[in-house]
Amino acid sequence: YHEEHRRAVKETPMDKLLLETDCPVYYGRGTKYQSAPGDITRSLGAVAQLKRIDDAAVAEYTTRNAIEFFSLENVIASPHCHCERSEAISISVESRKEE
Repeated sequence: YHEEHRRAVKETPMDKLLLETDCPVYYGRGTKYQSAPGDITRSLGAVAQLKRIDDAAVAEYTTRNAIEFFSLENVIASPHCHCERSEAISISVESRKEE
């Protein structure tokens, strides 16, 4: 990641941080890499390293921030949502560790 991006992460309070991805996108300048949605876990790991906290904490903060930012509280509480938010976070972090 570019130094300016790393600095922005370091300076941004955890309660203001969201994770996102632009993928699928093809990076052809020298890398020839096509991103995939699962690459978000690379960003999560980078944030954890820069903030010196574990992956699960980053997942919890950024999930909570997204729920608040996008007003998803009612979606999570919906009877159509079949898992607890913490279960979804845990599954996401555990699957990253298996990669």
